[in-house]
Amino acid sequence: MVRTTSFRAAAGLFLVLSATLLAGGCSARSTPAPQPQSSTSGASAGIARMTSEKKRSSIATDFPIEVPLPDGRVVRGESQGSGLWDYQLEVPFSASDVVNWYATLYPKAEWQPIGDEAVGDGRRLTFVKGGYAADMTITPIGPKLTKVTAVVGIGQTVLNTQ
Repeated sequence: MVRTTSFRAAAGLFLVLSATLLAGGCSARSTPAPQPQSSTSGASAGIARMTSEKKRSSIATDFPIEVPLPDGRVVRGESQGSGLWDYQLEVPFSASDVVNWYATLYPKAEWQPIGDEAVGDGRRLTFVKGGYAADMTITPIGPKLTKVTAVVGIGQTVLNTQ
């Protein structure tokens, strides 16, 4: 089941990257940017950024350190090879705080939001920056515990491996 989920997430990321590259880059956005869903922004709620050392030791040794991640327990993380990584985190904050963290921090780090949709009781956010794309599904586990399942890929590499 983990492989099926990883493949589906990778396939979704492939579609996002294909559409972005075919459209001639990231200048046009077809979906609205993620909007904060509570009065507390994720950054001010106290969610820290995961350190580079933790990313490389807990997710994959070749994980791109410039990709911001909220700090939390790494449930699973691996490199799929050829510029594709997937991971799952448990973050000790509410789902709305985690969505706000991404919606606030990623644009500040020059990641362009290109997707925001409801998925069950969670949210799926997609961002691009340069040749990178990040697609994450944020789902509440409890009032103050959230699961983040994500795929990060490098554009042309992802396109060549699908």
